[in-house]
Amino acid sequence: MKVLYTLLLLMVLSAVSQAQTTISAARTAFASGTTTATVSGRVTNYSSLGPIRYFQDATGGIAAYFASGAPMPADSIRPGDSIRVTGTIVSYNNLLEFNPITNVTIIQRGGPSAVPAPVVFTAANGEAAFAEQYEGMLVRINGLTSITSSTGGVVSSFAGNTNYRLNGNAALPARVNTLSTDIVGRPTPSAGFDAIGIMSQFSSASATTGYQFLPRTYSDFVQGGAPNFTVFPYVSDLTTTTLTINFSTDNAGNAKYYYGTSATSFSDSVIDNAVNTTHTTTLAGLQAGTIYYVKVVSTNTVGTNATRVIPFVTVSNSTGNMKSYFVQTVNTSFAYPGNEARQLNQTSDDTLIAYINRAQSTLDIAIYNWNNASLSNISTAVNDAKARGVAVRIIADGSTAQNGLLALSSNIPTIQSPQTSEYTIMHNKFVIIDANSANPNLPIVWTGSTNWTADQMINDYNNIVIIQDQSLAKTYTLEFEEMWGSSTETPGNIFNGSTGTARFGVMKRDNTPHNLKIGGKKVEVYFSPSDGTNSKIIEAVNTADFQIQTANLIITKTDVATAIRNRVQRMPGSCSGAIVNDTSGTGAGLPFVYLKQALGNRAKINPIRANIFHHKYLIVDQSNATSDPLVLTGSHNWSTSGDTKNDENTLVIHDVNMANQFYQEFAARMIEFGMPAPCPVVVSVKKKTTFGSISVYPNPSNGVVRIEGSTLTDAPFLIVDLAGKEVMCGKVGTTNEIVTNSLVPGTYVLNVHTATGIQAARLVIQ
Repeated sequence: MKVLYTLLLLMVLSAVSQAQTTISAARTAFASGTTTATVSGRVTNYSSLGPIRYFQDATGGIAAYFASGAPMPADSIRPGDSIRVTGTIVSYNNLLEFNPITNVTIIQRGGPSAVPAPVVFTAANGEAAFAEQYEGMLVRINGLTSITSSTGGVVSSFAGNTNYRLNGNAALPARVNTLSTDIVGRPTPSAGFDAIGIMSQFSSASATTGYQFLPRTYSDFVQGGAPNFTVFPYVSDLTTTTLTINFSTDNAGNAKYYYGTSATSFSDSVIDNAVNTTHTTTLAGLQAGTIYYVKVVSTNTVGTNATRVIPFVTVSNSTGNMKSYFVQTVNTSFAYPGNEARQLNQTSDDTLIAYINRAQSTLDIAIYNWNNASLSNISTAVNDAKARGVAVRIIADGSTAQNGLLALSSNIPTIQSPQTSEYTIMHNKFVIIDANSANPNLPIVWTGSTNWTADQMINDYNNIVIIQDQSLAKTYTLEFEEMWGSSTETPGNIFNGSTGTARFGVMKRDNTPHNLKIGGKKVEVYFSPSDGTNSKIIEAVNTADFQIQTANLIITKTDVATAIRNRVQRMPGSCSGAIVNDTSGTGAGLPFVYLKQALGNRAKINPIRANIFHHKYLIVDQSNATSDPLVLTGSHNWSTSGDTKNDENTLVIHDVNMANQFYQEFAARMIEFGMPAPCPVVVSVKKKTTFGSISVYPNPSNGVVRIEGSTLTDAPFLIVDLAGKEVMCGKVGTTNEIVTNSLVPGTYVLNVHTATGIQAARLVIQ
């Protein structure tokens, strides 16, 4: 009987496995109400589109969503694999997909050569590809000439989770996924090309709308034998009189640089007739603190490629003085000598007014929320500036009660951001003073996370950054005037997709310099949503060699949290940490899960506090001056809206002192919120190191080491590997012990910092 039962079971399973249908038939059956099926086909994508795998047979295509409970992980399924999928078919924003998947079988391993050939269209009839019959299938559109933004604007490089138009045609929408790391940051094709991708769909309105073309890798843009930019022009060095421009191409070509101080015409050019794939040229004889517009053209015997006009800015003759202030307390015991951070204890408003009072010629303000109640009257200072002849322009958010505007003189021009599903909020909080002054020591930029309300300036957790630099002031002015819509005191009309010069949100373009040198320090500047700021945050995270600290109102970007987790896991024992306000109050989202995975109790989600934790900053390697320490801050929340809709500004300041000042704020919060003690700041160059002056045991060790000799409890220590990389820091525990169980086996150097100097010993971990 048992044998008979087993045979019957095998027959039933065999019948089930054979009861598969074609993909086309399964799609038709779904339309008639049948929601389960078994189909097979060849896979056309990998992880660049996330946990979804598109596959197709000779009759059609469909998607399979590999959720966490799927029979096998998505990464086990590769392009070209022949798979059989059983499960429930659902309509997710009108995209048909298997979810959940109850069974999946890899029938045959494939490879790139086994991926089905795409259905081919030309640019002229490309709209035909955006149809239900091709959903889930690989398609190819030949004879394309350009890729523009979703509003038809010129773009030079791809950003993640961003919509584009092929040939500037709204009927040919394309989307690049943030996980398509091979595409994000790469140049958009600038000459004739073909494009291969998956026809997907995302529409809550209709089963026959919302189609989108999804490229998988950069090689999906098939470019011919023309040079084809692979690295768009960027500046590698800049001085008061020179800009060194670099770019790379896929195929060898020459290089022509056209440049000038106008974005619409060029006064100078440099031609390099050497035929290469990598090019470097220095533009000389330039003026200090001046924005130059550069267009690069590369030609070979096959064709010509040209970039858009790209702005760069020379070094100014300003002081380059940088200051950071904090609304809440700081802990200066973590300061480098002479680098104490400063709290503006209920004086943020007075400090702002003092800077407004400095304005001699121009004052441009972009502010999200302005309310003078319970503050010194900022509006009075602005009125006074206008009265003494300063040209004042103000941009405010249109969704927020701007009581500060009501107290302004009637002759001060203002503009408020429009409120539509496309524009959302103008979230900046910056001030530009005397940007174009003949005196380079007058221009100032005030920015940071602080709105102009009593809570924000007195009670909440916020930061302010003030920089005296003309190049930076002119860069911020470009952004201001794009929203303002003119370079005069009269604002332009709001851009509505066809007319108007005042642009907000997704209507803005990437039209400002991004790399500056201020006071000898590298500074990066990004404005959202045009500049792909989210990808720049990830780039900053990925520079970390020693430690990362981040403090944020909110993190909903899973890719940023993933980058932090992955980087921290490469730095075992580092003094990394994260504090997130978490406006949801649940701490249950994937970003929080990833932060907790990497940081444990050094990740504080939704800490108990009386006021809003409103920071948006990242600190990298503040403990090591040789490892490009930096701080990233501004108004940009780490959210999808912050990256793709809101008007925001972000600074990345590569400076050990600024990074250390922000660490003093972070250390104060760690103590306040009951987190593990911050790692002490150690300035090794200030003390003499004596090697072999202490003895440790057991050595080799497998968990705890003790130091022989006098009591060293609470003495700062630093453990580095043989390459000099910091792997752990802290304070010596009671009975002279250090817990080392987080270190991987290997040989290290233990440095203990005492009043007389640094004492070191060789340490082996088993």
